[in-house]
Parts: sequence; structure tokens; C-alpha cells
Amino acid sequence: MALAATCGLPASAWSANGAPPVQQSYSIPAGPLAEALTRFAASAGVSVQVDARLVEGLRTAGLSGTHTAASGLASLLAGSGLEAVERANGTYVLRVAPKPTPDADTRLAPVTVTAAAERSGTTEGSGSYTTRAMNTATPLSLSMRETPQSVSVVTRDRIEDSGMTTVEDALAYTTGLTILATAGERSTYSARGFDVTNIMVDGLAIGHDTDTLGSASLAMYDRVEVVRGATGLLEGSGNPSASINLVRKRPTDTRQASVSASAGRWDNYLGTLDIGGPLNEAKTLRARAVVSLQDSDTFTKGYSHERQLFYGTLEADLTDRTLLTLGAYHNKEDNPGADWNGLPTRSDGSFYDFKRSVRASPSWSYWNKENTNVFGELKHTFANDWSVSLKGTYLDSKLDMLGTSLIWRDAADTFTYNVGKYDYHHKQTSIDLRATGPFALFGREHQLAMGANYRRNVSDDGPGGWPGAYSYGFDPSNWQNTIDPPKASIDDLWSRDAEEVQYGAYATAKFSLGDPLNLFVGGRLSWYELDETLKSGTWIGNAASEANAEFTPYLALSYDVDTQHTLYGSVTGIFNPQNYSSARGSLLDPVEGTNHELGIKGEYLQGRLNASAALFQINQKNLPESLPAASCPALPECYSAAGEVRSRGIELEVSGNLTDNWRAFAGYTYQQAEYVEDSVNGNAGDDFGTNIPHRLLTLSTLYKLPGRFKDWRVGASVRIQSATKRTITGYATVRQSGYGIVNLMAGYSPAKNLDFQLNIHNVFDKEYYRAIGYPDNANLFGEPRNFVLTAKYSF
Repeated sequence: MALAATCGLPASAWSANGAPPVQQSYSIPAGPLAEALTRFAASAGVSVQVDARLVEGLRTAGLSGTHTAASGLASLLAGSGLEAVERANGTYVLRVAPKPTPDADTRLAPVTVTAAAERSGTTEGSGSYTTRAMNTATPLSLSMRETPQSVSVVTRDRIEDSGMTTVEDALAYTTGLTILATAGERSTYSARGFDVTNIMVDGLAIGHDTDTLGSASLAMYDRVEVVRGATGLLEGSGNPSASINLVRKRPTDTRQASVSASAGRWDNYLGTLDIGGPLNEAKTLRARAVVSLQDSDTFTKGYSHERQLFYGTLEADLTDRTLLTLGAYHNKEDNPGADWNGLPTRSDGSFYDFKRSVRASPSWSYWNKENTNVFGELKHTFANDWSVSLKGTYLDSKLDMLGTSLIWRDAADTFTYNVGKYDYHHKQTSIDLRATGPFALFGREHQLAMGANYRRNVSDDGPGGWPGAYSYGFDPSNWQNTIDPPKASIDDLWSRDAEEVQYGAYATAKFSLGDPLNLFVGGRLSWYELDETLKSGTWIGNAASEANAEFTPYLALSYDVDTQHTLYGSVTGIFNPQNYSSARGSLLDPVEGTNHELGIKGEYLQGRLNASAALFQINQKNLPESLPAASCPALPECYSAAGEVRSRGIELEVSGNLTDNWRAFAGYTYQQAEYVEDSVNGNAGDDFGTNIPHRLLTLSTLYKLPGRFKDWRVGASVRIQSATKRTITGYATVRQSGYGIVNLMAGYSPAKNLDFQLNIHNVFDKEYYRAIGYPDNANLFGEPRNFVLTAKYSF
């Protein structure tokens, strides 16, 4: 252990996630090989296993220029008689280089040299609010500074420090992200003025299904990565708002286990068990399992959650260079009392004086979800640093709901209150085949990633409907929530069957034009098919759409101003198929456009702190515009591809560790989207997406106290947003002033394996609406002040 001890570094090594090789610049002077290896491991973020006696007395000529981890190690070891061999889990082992008659006695037991985090980007246990690498923007694995787009990451430490339990919690405190909703169990997200529809899990795209997918418990995720702007290179379609990548926890090289229990306001009880580690002595077989159970009421009277998550994954080193990953999860959520479409306002758009505990739904309503997912990946790394991976996932999701909606208002401000029951069943399949690696051209080393992917979504929605005779009066001034439940039979008024298939091929290259200058060039060819049958009452409609060999370009340029700062500019194409019907009954043409971005990024304190500033402009055309009913008498509703919108703004972010004891995150966004053209409703020059705030500030920090209080830590998070409004033709405008939410936390660790933490959310008990809709519905209160106390034991 001599080498590890002199390094002063932790002794654990974290497994890799199959990311392709990453290049970065090094400046390591000539000197003792042991010291150079330690410095290299810290800079590259890799784990190197070496017997201290093998490098004793050896020297190196040093390392300079841009290298991958493998090529950098090879250069450092040149002339030493040693070589570095990469294992399937991403760690490196140093050994005596093979000779014609190798002396086996010189091969001694390895010792681990570990950096603060490895290039996989894993954040669990890093003690950081930033990550070393991510490949959500492109197939290449790049640091945040190297990525030529605006990116954010919510790390495992930030998740736990802030007491986040769902993906929605994490995104609410991410730069530029706004949470929108039309009901308690139907949340959507927006960024840069547009809806976010691009969701990935471990880099594989899935449909953003607000109806059937569960709350996405964070218990099984290492981190949440966000790339703002268009990312059609990997997904082929989607809005140019942002892409969200949920990165799962992976098995660990060393045994670890923890159990946590929390209790909070409104009888909120949550328990989590997390176990992982090797299953054999050679550590070639590793596993991870997570169980999370929650039983909770909410601040809304009669509305509660019963959530169950079971997650497991297995990694097997089939050879030194071949890694197999398999896994599955099952998530079940019962949500009795769920509100289908929120609260109304007065007819003039002003808010009623409701208590925050009020809901429009009766006590017998519910919104239950069940999700089952299986996934796998096979990756092989070649001796020349090239790797090939095949990954796939299958997701089965179901919805069973019974609820009520407010649909008409009379002159006395009394609503008609209808009942509906629906069953949805969605099946999603995603497959990706990818090859990545370095290549030499004109005397320099470059990076290339290429691949193909396939995605299929099948929807079997309904039959569903409502008992037409069962409508009730809803009087906001005298609502008792005591209406009788409907009859068991619900008529078959609505159904939807659809199959959506998209597939394509992509390639991206990073060309090193010079030590400070890099060119990113990429593109994707996409094919898209949609076949849909929709029934609404007596109307039955069939619609089909397809796109063939649609090309999505990607171009970026980065310039390293110095060892800490990089300037970049990027242009990305937009291609987004639509499922809105025209007046003729056919589907609208895809939305098309471009995403432009200019920015500067900084990396400080050996990569422990990242900062960025970006200017962006997004142009989209063929956006759907609602047509009057007279334009489509044979259809329930119809649209015209007549809208063109431009969004502009600025994003600022700082994330990471300011000191060993101080973690911090700060993000600010200003954005404004407006209609450039609108030939249907005459909105040209008006704001687009007015329910999305123009200004948004998010802050998070944690400080570990020194000296006699070293077992204590304190922290806070803040979210401040500007005013919003919502306008629809024929209705009054609903407005909400800007507001801010402050959260506090304190933690205490009386022993190495025991920890207590108190989180207080909305400390000043700010009353606000987390979503605003229309005068008739879709207005939802935010949570009042509440607390959660958590105890965690690790063993």
C-alpha cells in the first residue's frame, strides 16, 4: 500500500459506465514515475492499480499535450518496462510488459491508486456538485468544459443534501428548467421556452409519458444530466429545449450497503435499502440492488401516495476487455385522491381564496401507475482504445385512473363536474449499437463515434369514457367534496391505438485542429413512422405520418483560451415529428429549425469546480396553431402548421466544490420566446409560452463545519422565478407574480456509519401556484412549509 499511502488518496475504485475514451490536456513534468502516476490519476480521474515495488526508483520523461487515459499512461511508462492494461470496469492495472521469457516472479499483488472521480462521470461518493464526464450531448465522453453546449448535472451528493426524492425535485433546481403540470400526477418540463420531450435513461431514449410513467424515484439513479438546446444527434427528434438523461446506479467494486428511513409532515414515511458489491473473490461479478418504499399523505386533503420501487443490476467481466450489464426495475404507485385537472379561478382570471389543502376531485378518485423495465448492455474494449457497445431496454407502463374534470362554467360561477375512467398500456423498446475510439490524421489524434439506434412505442389507450348522465355541480364557494361515486359501468367514448417507430444512423467526430482548437462535426439520418387510430364518441379517425432519411446536422468549434477556459460555438438542426391533425385529417409536417449557441466555460481547482456562460437562439417553424371548429367539422379538433417562434436568452452556471468543505451550485437563466409568424391567430410579435418564467435563479450550497463541529453540516437551496401568465382565446388571462422558495438543511454524523439529516422545505411558507392554467382548471398549489427527518446507517 506504499504508493496509495504517499498519494493521500481514497482506496476505493469506482466502476466505469462504458463511456468512450476522452482526451484532455496534461502537463506533468519529468520526475519519479510514482509521483507522475499519482498526478496523472488525479487529473484524468481514473483508477490505476500498481505494486509500489514495480515503480520504485523509476523515472518518467513526463507528459504534455492532449491524450486519452490509455495513451497518456503509455507515454508516462515509455522505457519503464511496464504497461497499463484496461479492465472491463474502466480501471487500469500496471504490470511488467510481456517478454519472450517473462519472469512471473516479478508480478506482484497490485495496489490501487484512485483519483477523486473517474471519467465515467459517476458522482456517488464523490462529495461533489459536479461531474468529470458526460456524453448526453454527443456520443463522445466529454468533460463539462469540453462539451460545446450548455450542460448541468444534479449529482448524488446534491440529491441527498437537498432531500430530493423524485426527478421532478431535481429538475426544479436545475438551471433553466421549469416544472409545468395540469394535474397532480401529470408533470411536464420546459426549457428555453419550449416543452422538454427528450428523456433518456443511461443514454437510451424513452418516450416522455406523463400519463403512465411513475414519479421516477431518485433512489436508483446516480445523477441527472441535462443538456440544454437541441440534441437530435442521438435521439433523432425532439424539441430544442433540453434533453434529460437519468443515469442509473451501478454495481461497486467494494462491498457497500446502507439503509435509510425518513419521516416528515403529512405522515410522509420513506424507507430505502441499497446494497452492492462483488459476488466473487476476483470481483469479476458485481451486483447492486435498491428497494424503496413510501407511504405518504400530502398537503392536499384526501390525496396520498403509496410507492414501491425494486431495482437490481448485475455486471460481469466476461474477459478483461468485455463487460456485460443486465438489470431490471419494477415501480408501482397508487395515488388515491389524485386530482385530474386542478383548481379553477374566477371568470376574470383572479384566484379564489382557496385553502391550499383543497382539491376539486372527490375522495374516490385515483391515478395508479405500474412500470416494469429490463435493460442490458454488452461492451468490448479493444487494445487500440476502440470500443463497441450494444445496449437495449424494454419498458412496460400502465395507467388505471378514475377522476373528475371541470368542463363548463355558468353565469353563477358553478361548474359542470364530469367523471371519467381510463386505462392505458404503453410498451417502449430502444436499442443502440455504437463504436467509439481514436484515430490518427495529419499527425494528430482525433475521436470518432458512430452508431445506429431503433425505438418503438406502442400505445393501447382505452377504452375509456364517462357516464354522460353523471355530471355534478361544482360551486367553488361551497365545495364539500362529498359527491357520490359513479356507477360501475363507464361507456366506451374514447380510445387511442398507436405505433410509433423511429430509427437512424449517426456519427460524430472531434478533430484536434491544434492544441487549443477542436472541431466537432456530426450528423444523423432519421426515419420516422406513426400509425394512429383515434376514437372520440361516434368519430373514428386514422392518421399516418412518415419521414425518410431526414438529415440532422451538428457543428461546433471550441478554442482553449488557456488551461482553464474554453470558448465554443455550436449549431444544431431540429427535426420533430408531430401528431396533430390538419383540417384534412392528415398529420402536420414535422417541426424544423436550428439551435445556435455561443459560450465560454471554465474548469477550476483540478476540475472540482465548473463554470459556464452561454448565449442561445432557437428558431422553429411549422409549430401547430389551433383552427376554429368550423374549419374541421368532421374532426374533434384540428391545427395548421402556421407558427414560427424564436427563443433567445442567456444561461449562467457555477457548480462544484469551492473548498474541501464547501459545495455550491448556482444557475441563472433569462429567456424570451416570441412568435415571428402566426398566420392563423395573429400572434406575431407576442410572447410564446407565457407560463414559462423569463427569469429563473436556482442556488444550492452545503458547508461542513470545521474543528469541534466537524461532524455537522448545514446547507440551503433557493429558487426564484419571475412572473408568469396563461392566456387562451375566449378566456381571461391567469397571472401569477414572481416568487421565491427557500429550503434549509442540517446534518449530523455522530459515528462513521451513522448520519442524521433534517430538511425544511419552503421555510417561509410562501403561498404560490406551482402551475397556472386557465380559469376553468389546471391551477395547482405548491407545497406549504414542511420538514423531513432522515436517518441513514451504512454497513
